[in-house]
Amino acid sequence: MFRFISIFFLTLFCFSSCVDNIENQTKGNIVKNKYAENFKIHEIDNGYIINVYDNNKNLIGEYTLSSNPDYKHNNKSVINIPVTKVICFSSTHCAFIDVLDENHSICGISGTENIYNKGLKKLIQTNKIQEIGFENRIDYEKIISLNPDVIFAYSIDNSSKASLQKFNELNIPVVYVNEFIEPEILGRTEWIKFFACFYDKIDFAKYYCDSVFGNYQRLKESLQKTEPKKPKILCSMPWQGVWWAPGGDSYFAKLIDDAGGKYILKDNKNKESVPYSIEEVFSRSKNADIWLNPNQFNYKQEMLSTDERLEQFKAYKSSKIYNNNNRVNSFGGNDFWESGIVHPDMILKDLIKIFHPGFELEHELFYYKEIH
Repeated sequence: MFRFISIFFLTLFCFSSCVDNIENQTKGNIVKNKYAENFKIHEIDNGYIINVYDNNKNLIGEYTLSSNPDYKHNNKSVINIPVTKVICFSSTHCAFIDVLDENHSICGISGTENIYNKGLKKLIQTNKIQEIGFENRIDYEKIISLNPDVIFAYSIDNSSKASLQKFNELNIPVVYVNEFIEPEILGRTEWIKFFACFYDKIDFAKYYCDSVFGNYQRLKESLQKTEPKKPKILCSMPWQGVWWAPGGDSYFAKLIDDAGGKYILKDNKNKESVPYSIEEVFSRSKNADIWLNPNQFNYKQEMLSTDERLEQFKAYKSSKIYNNNNRVNSFGGNDFWESGIVHPDMILKDLIKIFHPGFELEHELFYYKEIH
């Protein structure tokens, strides 16, 4: 009897191991992420299998990429790589592709007016990149005529997914990109690995991440060694009576901390923006030393059109106001929201320069500017 039970469990173990081996062979080796939480890359022969997840770690998309045109995987469609024609529904997608030196592959963009990148602007002006509309005004005929290898979209709600589903039915793959829900700015940057798979440039992406992450950590650690006094930081501006401020666990709150600042509204666990009344922000942040990101404003006096009480803030009186709109095109397209995602070390340099002007750092503000 004992011998029978032993054989049974040995057989069960072997079967389980075989299943695991089959799974590993099917999915391949995992490319390890250091910060990103919402995608996973499996390297396979001649390609990759990529999983994308939502905030609750539910799988929202699995994509098989292969340089072998005859490759089949579980009867699912396969995206042939490297791709040569892509459509981007976000300017951040363009920023990743720009770092990969593959701008020539972009044939359509949602919101071409908002693009800041000069190289992409030239391609738009010469009609090599087309406007394809957005949200409920997507130009389906234009996209179909462009015949892209893949559409890079972002997942917000079921209605947005439904509007894009017809492209999958026409064998134009729609790939969802969730970099914007990453809780760490370096996790957002790490999505360059995701995009690199479509161009079969994963090794370059790994090198790029190592370089940027190294720069970021060296800046952070160098500042911490000086043990600077942390200035109190206020963020954002009221809009229609509501003051939307970064959540205490948001990527921007963590950026402020890494740059040696003390975010006044940090005492919550929200990763998204949090609504406050003007009165509550005033009572808690009136004595903030530095004010960041006051919406689109370029001058102090303009800010008072929102609420005259803002002039009572300490940061307003001392003109310690800095906005992330130093690089904006004529239509309002802001490079902070475009290329900032691939240059978090540059954003950190800006914030350190603002928070600690006496810190030894040879740097001129890049994304930020002082508001007078």
